[in-house]
Amino acid sequence: MRRKYPAEATALALIALISLPLAAQQEGQQDHGSQFFNPYPESGRWFADDGSRTGFFIEVQNGILAGLYVGADGDGENVWLNFSGRLEPSFENDVQAGWRLQSDLVRIRGGGCILFCGDGPPRLLPIVLEAVGEIEIVFHGRSRAEFAVDGGDFTPIRPITFGVVADGGLPDLSGRWVVAISDARRFPDHSAATLVALSEPETEVLPVLAAPPPGAPTRIVRHRIIEDEDDLFPANSRIECTFRIGAESVGLENPTCEIAFPGESNFGFTLQTAWISDSTMTMLRTNSTGSIARLQMFRLNHD
Repeated sequence: MRRKYPAEATALALIALISLPLAAQQEGQQDHGSQFFNPYPESGRWFADDGSRTGFFIEVQNGILAGLYVGADGDGENVWLNFSGRLEPSFENDVQAGWRLQSDLVRIRGGGCILFCGDGPPRLLPIVLEAVGEIEIVFHGRSRAEFAVDGGDFTPIRPITFGVVADGGLPDLSGRWVVAISDARRFPDHSAATLVALSEPETEVLPVLAAPPPGAPTRIVRHRIIEDEDDLFPANSRIECTFRIGAESVGLENPTCEIAFPGESNFGFTLQTAWISDSTMTMLRTNSTGSIARLQMFRLNHD
């Protein structure tokens, strides 16, 4: 089921999308083909990972992002700031590493009264738009980003896990997934898509010294691949996420994840935590020439 937003968020997102010039919607569109490995950011609610109790509503369709920055003003009144635009690719060492958005922040006042409106027919308050600043958001993957307002310091943000249990910021990955292969010609013995199932999480608690150094591992959470209809993954493959001392921000841990396959050295796919959300995962393989192959995984019956 698609996430439901408050009426204000839905209305402002529509205003942002409608008001975006057609030229801006078309500008920057490109066919990434099999080279594209970094999926668009997760749509839904995001929170600032700095304890500020501020957050975002984000909706992404066809590379266009419409969002709301939500917080309060100096008097404690709720504030909803609108922003929108086309996501532009960002690169590291000539390889796309994520997405970037720069946009005006627009405060919108007025609209239809829905609370304490008094008797009589619904009141329609005049809509007032006020540009109050600029925002820049850099997305490092499906579920990791940072933002800055008016050229200030960047603050990390991450989406709220929705529909499944989360452990230290990591969603429970158990269940059935569809795996789409970005370039089936690289996998001549497999179909272009297949189904796999991941086990319930298995936690291994690691011994910790009395005074552990920062970065020392404390536990590993594993999801074994227990069904693989097309034998895409090597035998005994599993997803392993390691939690470490000091890898915390405002009480939330940030584990590192990988796809592990004991006894196999040629499968070669990598998995980063930033590529994992409650609904999708991306695994990536590159060779010496920079050619990219991608496995995109979608959780069944989630959206």
